[in-house]
Amino acid sequence: MPALDSPDRAAILEAARPPAEAVFGKPIEVIDRALRISGDWAYLAFRPARARADFIKYRDWARAVRLKGCDQQPDTATMEELLHKVNGRWVPDLVSPPCSGVSVTSDEVLKQRGLPPQLVGRGK
Repeated sequence: MPALDSPDRAAILEAARPPAEAVFGKPIEVIDRALRISGDWAYLAFRPARARADFIKYRDWARAVRLKGCDQQPDTATMEELLHKVNGRWVPDLVSPPCSGVSVTSDEVLKQRGLPPQLVGRGK
């Protein structure tokens, strides 16, 4: 994980914000749980939150995930993103909102992008 004061870490967290805001509305604070970088690629797992790390309110949560078979809760929800550094800027490549069924850590996704499984926390 990059250092807390790392420019890459700050840029990745900022780049991850707009997709989360598209799901839950503004403003969103990104509380990182896992952040790994491999070359020009980054994997980020984070908890979307409101100001001061407050959890997403139930009405926003229900509207966003539609609560169909969702086993996550607003206070522990995790989003995942693969980000790619393009022309010096980190941009989201693939986003997995809570309860979406989208996997950014699947073997297929990693193989398509030529990424090592270690980037998403698998293998050694």
